[in-house]
Amino acid sequence: MRDASVDITTLCESWWGRLADSSKLEQHRYAEELLHLLGWDQPIPFSPKGGAAAVSAAPYLLRAGGQTAVAAFFVMPGTLEPPAAVVERGLDFCAATRALVNEARSVNMNYVLVSDLYRSYLYDARTDELLLH
Repeated sequence: MRDASVDITTLCESWWGRLADSSKLEQHRYAEELLHLLGWDQPIPFSPKGGAAAVSAAPYLLRAGGQTAVAAFFVMPGTLEPPAAVVERGLDFCAATRALVNEARSVNMNYVLVSDLYRSYLYDARTDELLLH
């Protein structure tokens, strides 16, 4: 059995290596492959407005049993500030993640994952708490 972490690393490195030639379609393909490697077999694309459109995010709805809903936004590299720089300033959000969390909250998401396949942020959308970076 292959190690999933090797597959995830390879996928992310490939995305960053092809950045100059990437299209919106490829952004979705890479995001869906990553979600599959993480065990989310049926991500549901949705059409956001506002914040997600402004940062050119590839958005997905993920369901985790019961009523838990996760909005996963995949943005182009360079959109996100490094988490350490944000946390160092005593903040939980950069401009892009704030816009995406606000948008997810407006459609009643419980959690928000924002990633450029290098940097990632996971938020509790109900409390604005940064859970993981």
